[in-house]
Amino acid sequence: MQKIISSCYGSCGELFQGIVDGQELLISYHINQKNSVIWQVDNSTDQSLSKMIEAKQFFSNHEPLNLKRFCNLPVGKGCASSTADIISTLQIMAQLKQAHLSAEDTTRLCAKIEPTDSIAFSQWTAINPLNGEVKEHFDWEPRLYVYMLEPLDTIDTLTLPRMSESAYYDKVASQQLYQHLQQAIKTKDLAYLGDVSTQCALLNQVRLPKAYLFELIRFVHLEKLLGLNIAHSGTVVGLLLREKDVSRVDELEAKIARQSFAKYYQKRALYQIVYRGMEVNVWK
Repeated sequence: MQKIISSCYGSCGELFQGIVDGQELLISYHINQKNSVIWQVDNSTDQSLSKMIEAKQFFSNHEPLNLKRFCNLPVGKGCASSTADIISTLQIMAQLKQAHLSAEDTTRLCAKIEPTDSIAFSQWTAINPLNGEVKEHFDWEPRLYVYMLEPLDTIDTLTLPRMSESAYYDKVASQQLYQHLQQAIKTKDLAYLGDVSTQCALLNQVRLPKAYLFELIRFVHLEKLLGLNIAHSGTVVGLLLREKDVSRVDELEAKIARQSFAKYYQKRALYQIVYRGMEVNVWK
């Protein structure tokens, strides 16, 4: 093999994250933005991400690797940038060892390094971020977009208390929200989905308050958008849009620029929600 490019699409937070049946669960969704890792025989070693190096240790007797990382996802804001790097590194290692790593196996390995996301899967998937175990796959793929609001602030996920450890997080309400989410997906009800995601964001306020969340929800209601979602352990917020809302993005941006939250969420961009997880291309 002369060259391997391994990529994984990132996210804008989660549609859901909470406590279900006593364990933490989350459901990531993908945006059309990804991180990539390249291996080729003449690369200089890129060790800018220590967790990429840690990912290599799962494969014994490996040769020294030369990896080059291309990061298009915001770091430390809840876009699964670190997870995308780890997944891409693991997939390169698997290719070099002529092994197959499924999305399930990859996710479990990621969880051994740090709490993880469900972005290895192409479809929406509920996982336990602490051990990578899958609870449920969903086969609905609605055509949606997200207007991502990104502040300058970043968060070290590992410093946050887990939901299961918080005395203030409403675990009963979280369980009920997951049931509502299941019903929204089963009935393919976009409005229902947007409402559940918004309620999930509100529930997380006791654990990691989002700046201007109530103003953002008011804006969503005034503009009759689907809803919003958050990075439950990050700083980004996503305004969920139907396909028909995309033609209004310039109008929405002009209105957002006049809102109190605009100065905090300084970077704003439109992304399509896609159903693509990890990808590997090999050139021999």
